[in-house]
Amino acid sequence: MGLRKLKVKLRYFIAAVINRLLSMSGYIFIFRFGDGIGDQLCMVALAEALNKQTGEKVIVFTDYVGLFKNNPHLEKVVEVNRETVTGGALFRALHRLEGNRVLHFSYKKKDNLDLESYMRKTQAKISLIELHSLHISFPIDHSSLSPILYFENAEEEQFLDRVKEYGKYAIINPISKKQYTPNKDWGFDNFQKVVDLTKNDIQWIQVGLENERLLNHVSDMRGKTSSLRELALWIKFSEFVLSNEGMYNHMAAAVSTRSYTLFGGFHPKEVALYDTTIPLVQKQLPECAYCWLRSPCPYDHLRCFEGLGAEDVAEKILNNEKLRK
Repeated sequence: MGLRKLKVKLRYFIAAVINRLLSMSGYIFIFRFGDGIGDQLCMVALAEALNKQTGEKVIVFTDYVGLFKNNPHLEKVVEVNRETVTGGALFRALHRLEGNRVLHFSYKKKDNLDLESYMRKTQAKISLIELHSLHISFPIDHSSLSPILYFENAEEEQFLDRVKEYGKYAIINPISKKQYTPNKDWGFDNFQKVVDLTKNDIQWIQVGLENERLLNHVSDMRGKTSSLRELALWIKFSEFVLSNEGMYNHMAAAVSTRSYTLFGGFHPKEVALYDTTIPLVQKQLPECAYCWLRSPCPYDHLRCFEGLGAEDVAEKILNNEKLRK
């Protein structure tokens, strides 16, 4: 037997032993790293569900510990900085130890298909939480899973004291994460039209990165939130959120805030449909939906958004919010 094959066998043996020890002690390790904050919020939901539905003790490894802070259903949350020697070693070790107790919260290729190809082929209408969990053997009921962020009373009171001057407000972010795909972007100009049509009735606060384009007639909070938890508090105490499908919809669900979310034909709304989500979708999608296409749409415009005008969105928001007053 060659040295390389021996190393591979030893690696699988060590992983099997570690996973067996975790099983005997009633522990589950779950991890995910990277810039996808929406994916991290989905891991919040699954990590909590693993504890609540199986009774096992769950330890989370992540680079976004703030999203898991104060969660009473987690045994421990470990911050992993992959840029350090220790963090890099732990990152590699977790990947090598993957098994039925060391869980990587990330889609695993099925039939040799990547995530987008699998969903394009199957046209499955499942949540992102379930999609990243298809390889996990624990019998989890995904039907009503949602992330939850936990705040201490003092944390909320301190925030409310700082923002009481704003009164009632709504959160808006008109930017889509185009580095993943440009095909979920309703368009900045459409968001501006919604603001223009509703500015006399709604106090809009724009959040996001400092270098993102600023809408007219909004209060500017771009780049001014000190952490994801502070951003979540801005959303928690808002009336509602308006954004493209993405992180803001997941975060709104985590703090039980209504989220008017633009869905096109990239993926079905069921991928990110929470009890708090109010999906905004045109009545008839083109035959190319759901494309799951990460490269630019081959048509000269996104046909899956052409039937969803700013006037329709503004009218729906104003009608819905008036009914709630």
